[in-house]
Amino acid sequence: MGETGEQRRVLVAGGGGFIGHNLVKHLKERGHWVRAADMRKPEYESSPADEFLEVDLRSFEECVRAVHGVLDVYQLAAEPEVESGQIVELMEITMRNLLSEGQIDLRDFLARADLLAAAGKTVLISDYFEYYRLAAYLTRYTTGPIAVTMGVSSLRDLFSEQYYAKLEGGILEAFGRLFTKDLRLYVYPLRDAATGQLMTVENVEMPADLRNLYRYLLEHGRVRQLDNFDQSVLHIFSRDVLKRIKAYDASWQEMVPPEIAEVIKRRGFFGYREEEITDGTLTR
Repeated sequence: MGETGEQRRVLVAGGGGFIGHNLVKHLKERGHWVRAADMRKPEYESSPADEFLEVDLRSFEECVRAVHGVLDVYQLAAEPEVESGQIVELMEITMRNLLSEGQIDLRDFLARADLLAAAGKTVLISDYFEYYRLAAYLTRYTTGPIAVTMGVSSLRDLFSEQYYAKLEGGILEAFGRLFTKDLRLYVYPLRDAATGQLMTVENVEMPADLRNLYRYLLEHGRVRQLDNFDQSVLHIFSRDVLKRIKAYDASWQEMVPPEIAEVIKRRGFFGYREEEITDGTLTR
């Protein structure tokens, strides 16, 4: 029951998302009757809601259906700003992150671009290290909203003031350039290998003097949790895949999509070589 001892009928709009799903669990633990409404159910575990409506809340009729008979509404549904057919997905690779001994490792660089293309992605190659420079480039070509997806580790790096030392206004100037128009960050979670804890936008640790700035961006929707993720692959990191390829550990093939593994093997990317047996001797 709730703190007042009264069971309330509650609607969680957006109950299929990561935050909404956890709010449903919290409300159920407090003894409330909960209806969740979203365009899809949670992908990682079943919803504990008493009733789950798979509805499009952009429809007035379905909104009326969703709120019928409830006393409280928690609005966590994503804003339907862009139709799916209008989305242009770009996979950006910056050459600044591929420096090897002071020079670009062109073979590694082109291999990454080829693998993304093999997965059906459109690749954008840039030399932008700073996100605000990438944002400035993208806003030249669209007046629509822009979503930048990154992991929790990259989000923490974004709040490292050392990267903005050359700007007169420091991190505030950088963020002023980054969060122009309608740009938002969608953050992929990270599972701590030691504790098993899922790190999200809600519990990630930021520098003490920047926490208020971070909370402002979070509360105003400029930083958002990506909720349609696959928990079964959270343990996979590209550095581990590369390490296993170089060590001739075939388990790397289970860590990437089949079409990616096929291209790596066929073209010998990242130092891959097929094992051979010659006169009873294993050679590479």
